[in-house]
Amino acid sequence: VSAFGQPAPSPSSFFGQPAPAALSAPKQVQGGKPDFAAGRARAKALYRPGATKYDDLLPENYIQLLPKAALDAFRADSDRFEWGDIPEWIPPKELR
Repeated sequence: VSAFGQPAPSPSSFFGQPAPAALSAPKQVQGGKPDFAAGRARAKALYRPGATKYDDLLPENYIQLLPKAALDAFRADSDRFEWGDIPEWIPPKELR
């Protein structure tokens, strides 16, 4: 019963359907260090040129417009960026 003497409404969704039962338990989080090499390999495998319209918005000479420090960071053979050294630029299509 509500504070105004009305019966409490039963939970329902926006569309008037009964609310679903409690959600399932969250997946177990794995501990340990992240696998940057696997993440980079997965990202490269999933990247498809032209799959997003935003890639086409980059100028044709975008790679020449990048500062040397950002370009060097994207070209590095490292599997990850260091904190404080993450470029604030979009990675050029040629280096994805």
